[in-house]
Amino acid sequence: MKKTINKLIKPVALITALTLLSALFFGCASPAFSPSGSNAAGVTHLTELENQHPGISFQKRYVDDIAVIDVFNDNGKSKPTMFIIHGYGGSKKDSISLAVQYARNGYFSVIFDAYGHGERTGGDLKSFPEVMAMYPYDIEKVVGSLKEQKQADLKRMGMLGISMGACAIYKYCTFAEIKPKAITPFIGTPYYEQLMDSDLSRIAYDEKAGRSASILTQQYLNQILADSSPYKNYQSLKDIAILMQNGGVDTMITPQGVNMLYHDLKGIGAENVELIIYPELWHEINDTGWDNAFAFMEKHLK
Repeated sequence: MKKTINKLIKPVALITALTLLSALFFGCASPAFSPSGSNAAGVTHLTELENQHPGISFQKRYVDDIAVIDVFNDNGKSKPTMFIIHGYGGSKKDSISLAVQYARNGYFSVIFDAYGHGERTGGDLKSFPEVMAMYPYDIEKVVGSLKEQKQADLKRMGMLGISMGACAIYKYCTFAEIKPKAITPFIGTPYYEQLMDSDLSRIAYDEKAGRSASILTQQYLNQILADSSPYKNYQSLKDIAILMQNGGVDTMITPQGVNMLYHDLKGIGAENVELIIYPELWHEINDTGWDNAFAFMEKHLK
């Protein structure tokens, strides 16, 4: 059977209103559609998911306070491990369908809730910089929890991240003991500094206050971005296979950072770094992007 995720993931809708940022940054609407067309994001019971997707196991567990779901064919065989890292305002449920697609094609998929998201909300949506500063260390914890899972091959580990999830993957790769072999960050940036003073950086504070965040608040958020930015250690990504995909007219997270990283990594001899800019796309992902990510993982992890 030909391995593919083509046409099973719907393209994300363009969202322009700033008040809908939370909906946009949950990781793009596309992964919420299962192969049968049902909305997997609305499913709450793992038994329901297993009934919808015969042959696929959904195993929920906790790593400290992090709710994790492993999605895989429980056949006892070692598999490439695939982390799917959701975006701002979303949760692991938004990645279920994409996790199923990879699991059906022989991967051990892992999805989990970021700090302040999903089962870890605590009642308030935290700001983009505050979440992003913690997200890479959550990834580290979940990766470490798989060391004894014989069906998850961490030597063949891939990571797909969307928006904030992509930003977190860049950071994780700069310090991790167990690095991924390949990553496919969508519509993110390794250069957090470009987000300073942005609407995106302060959206949670603006919503709480009902007005623009104070100057002191913005300075605090800018400092988080500067302190946690992975770009100062970009050399750490040299030996990782990287496929970056961004929108050419994205004003939310512009291609500035990925252009910088591509040229700087090439300048130090990185052999497996690729960059695709879609001139017509804003902060969104199309079918071609999903297919490119899948093909990239097949090439580097299989």
